[in-house]
Amino acid sequence: MLLCYIDESGNTGNNLKDIHQPHLVLTALLVPPENIKDIENDIRTLSYKYFSAESRNTDFEFHGDDIYNKRGRYFKKLSLEQRINILDEIVDVALKYESIKIGYISIEKEKYHAKFHIQQTAFSLLVEKIEERLQGHLNSYCLLIADEQDEIEQNLIDDLDHFKQHGTTFGYNNVQVNRIIDSVHFVKSNNNYLMQLTDVICYLIRRGEESRKKLMEQYKMERKEYNEISFNEWIEKHSHKGQKYFYKTYHRISSGKGWLFSKNFP
Repeated sequence: MLLCYIDESGNTGNNLKDIHQPHLVLTALLVPPENIKDIENDIRTLSYKYFSAESRNTDFEFHGDDIYNKRGRYFKKLSLEQRINILDEIVDVALKYESIKIGYISIEKEKYHAKFHIQQTAFSLLVEKIEERLQGHLNSYCLLIADEQDEIEQNLIDDLDHFKQHGTTFGYNNVQVNRIIDSVHFVKSNNNYLMQLTDVICYLIRRGEESRKKLMEQYKMERKEYNEISFNEWIEKHSHKGQKYFYKTYHRISSGKGWLFSKNFP
């Protein structure tokens, strides 16, 4: 039995042309119950390391976008170096546990034209991939736990129930959902350390995906100017510091864990 924590990054509602967030990413962290307490303790210890007693406030939580962009009363007082250190140490927690499996769905929003809400489509694709892995080498069952989504919570609950009865209806293959049990359980992220871990990993995956695409486009345009140097050499010399950080962190997670699954759509 696994617990599957789900969170999204890049949600701009019906605005699919936001140039600052061109991708919607939905990420799943699958964790055995016996590791939950240790992971909670790791995140709790990290929060106390940087914020002491303030980390016990009911409104405190690690949120990837807030950490990097210096938002909120807790992170605005920290330097960029400190905030990067927090993100890196949260990644360390995810990489520490071999038992944690990470998978994600990425949708390029500008190319999305389906009639369904984009988050429902991402959820359908995510459920397909989770179910396939549960039926395959994981050979397990799981319970879905997601961050609160007031706008579409009931839609996702209804969709999962439909998938159990009739199979998924949007992906390339119709997948009968048998290994995902019960319903989708929505929680407040400020009360759940595993959801905070998922939030930060999801944010870093999205920013890494976006940086990778943008950097590759720039490299293709400029490489002849630099005598056909390799992509990695070009990144070291010519990429923006922030883009380089997200690109490298994405590959640090990928090389450290290996994706349980990853899917880019369309």
